[in-house]
Amino acid sequence: MDSDNSVVVVKVENPFKRKLEDTEFELALTERKHAVSESNSRRISGVVDSIADNWLCPITLELPIDPVMAEDGKIYERSAIEQWLRTKRTSPSTNNPMEGRLFPAPQAKSTIEALVKSGAVSDDKAKAWKTKLENEEKVKKWREALLQAAEGGDANAMRQLGTSYSYGLNGLPIDKKQAREWLKRGAELGNVACMGVYGVYLLRGIGGDVVTALGMFYISRAAQGGCCLSYLQLGRGFAKGSYGLPQDTAQARIWLTKAITEGSHQCTIDRAEELLAELPPM
Repeated sequence: MDSDNSVVVVKVENPFKRKLEDTEFELALTERKHAVSESNSRRISGVVDSIADNWLCPITLELPIDPVMAEDGKIYERSAIEQWLRTKRTSPSTNNPMEGRLFPAPQAKSTIEALVKSGAVSDDKAKAWKTKLENEEKVKKWREALLQAAEGGDANAMRQLGTSYSYGLNGLPIDKKQAREWLKRGAELGNVACMGVYGVYLLRGIGGDVVTALGMFYISRAAQGGCCLSYLQLGRGFAKGSYGLPQDTAQARIWLTKAITEGSHQCTIDRAEELLAELPPM
């Protein structure tokens, strides 16, 4: 028998090489998927951020934490539009005439909150919104503590509440009736500042009826306690012969001078100087 001495070459595939190729393919596929996912994520974030732009308050140019709708159909931060409407009766967006009616916007509030929490809103918008929300929470706690103190008989807390309601401060709306009530309670407890401002409310009929006699009673008591606002009111009363006082230039000069020399609020000093300049020379 003839022997066959030929050599048969058998190609054996390297399993480690095959595994490496499979791994490289999987990595390439994963990277491709990741790139597509990242691209979609960026696109979605851009869309969400554009949606958020539609809720920016036209006054603050920030996302509102207490959104309201005005008569022009726009969404505003409540405090910003309330401040605007104190001196204007036009739309901040269109400049068209607009009254002061504001409407709650709970859907806008929940939508804005969802957009921010989604993480797709740009950092600057989200950070500003979160900061305002944190500050509002702090102010809310302060208001609650102040109200508790006032209800407990703290006349100084009553004065702060009266002032806040008078000018719309510390997140409270302008409410002259509420302001008058808190000032009255503080005045009845003998708080000098409350007596002075409450006296003005009574003389001018702010937040309620004009009660001249009671107004002058509190103005006089506050003046005795060193209230410069009451100095001004007495000076004005004697200068004009108003509030049931006789026209008396000498008395007017005395009280107006005290308001100027002892006053700490520039607006009080300025008004006293104006009235003093109007008096006939001595």
